[in-house]
Amino acid sequence: MKLFKKIIALLVITITLISITGCQEIKDLGVPTIKRYPGGGAVRCIWDTKVYDGKVYVGMGDYDKNTHPSDVWAYDIKKRKWVLTGSVDDEAVIRFIELGGNVLVVPGTDPSEDWEMGNYYILQNGTWQKQRVLPNVIHNFDIIDYDGKRMYGVGADYGLLPAIYTEDNGKTFKTFEFFKNGEPYLVKSEDYARGYEFFEVFSELYLLVHHTYVGIQKASASIFKYKDGAFYYYCDGREFFMASRINMTITPAKAPFKNNYFYCTDYLYYTKETETFKTKWKVELPNGERVSDFVIHNGEMYILSFIEKETEGYTVTIYKTNSGVSDFNKVYSFDYGVPPISFDVYNKYAYVGMGDRKTVSDLNGKVLRIRIL
Repeated sequence: MKLFKKIIALLVITITLISITGCQEIKDLGVPTIKRYPGGGAVRCIWDTKVYDGKVYVGMGDYDKNTHPSDVWAYDIKKRKWVLTGSVDDEAVIRFIELGGNVLVVPGTDPSEDWEMGNYYILQNGTWQKQRVLPNVIHNFDIIDYDGKRMYGVGADYGLLPAIYTEDNGKTFKTFEFFKNGEPYLVKSEDYARGYEFFEVFSELYLLVHHTYVGIQKASASIFKYKDGAFYYYCDGREFFMASRINMTITPAKAPFKNNYFYCTDYLYYTKETETFKTKWKVELPNGERVSDFVIHNGEMYILSFIEKETEGYTVTIYKTNSGVSDFNKVYSFDYGVPPISFDVYNKYAYVGMGDRKTVSDLNGKVLRIRIL
């Protein structure tokens, strides 16, 4: 049986490569980390794809398996080749964030050094400059500029709260206060909390927090709303952790579009200003596809979706929509041996990162360029 499964898997890979090679609309750009990770494990998966300053940056690594340092590769669109832009002293690069002033940063997901300080990285002059300044931070998951502050969603040491900020460009840091039901929201010394995702929705700011109660082996998830310099409990957030995600990021994409706020976590959802997160709507794609990522490009939404085939592999489809909730136009569709994880759009092409965190495959870490216009 094991031999039969291996043969089927090899056939899927062979057919996939043949179909891509023979198609002018899709080009295989290879696996940038193949020399370092020839085994095809989850460490090669493309957790995020970001077009910035003429290059396609891809984030990889596995902070569950403690792989470090994490190389950051970029595909030079003009020169048509991969370049190594440096490495970060963290176990994985799971997202790229573009802040105000056209600044590209990478949160330090899991530092390879001691936990007295956490990291984030700024792209400067084509390389990544480490900012080892976040006190008592084990995991830095998200960064946002808001209300005159640079805020960090963090997984701090035991007993500490899940968000910090600076108002003086990183010279000093303070911890946000949290409140629930009129009382201070505290984390006991044996427990820990993680601030995973900031959401700026219709000019209001929210933070998704996961709280682990170690002693009683229980966990909770909540959304807190920012007001007057602190975070206040807003609503339950367990839905974000119930999906069978293919990405290491809780919500790989989140953005306002056409008077709604969209986010994806296994499927695509949207919420409205008057009922933010308390009421949500699921976007139903034509074939019930799951959603890996979405991008707003030139006033339209592009959706990266997939559905598992009855036999081995997946059908990957990119849709385009003017509303985000209907009128889905199929831009491109193809079969592949692993699902898509992330993508970005530049000019007439989509750059798609592939991988399956649950399996070992030669296709893990592939980057495909697909003509969509």
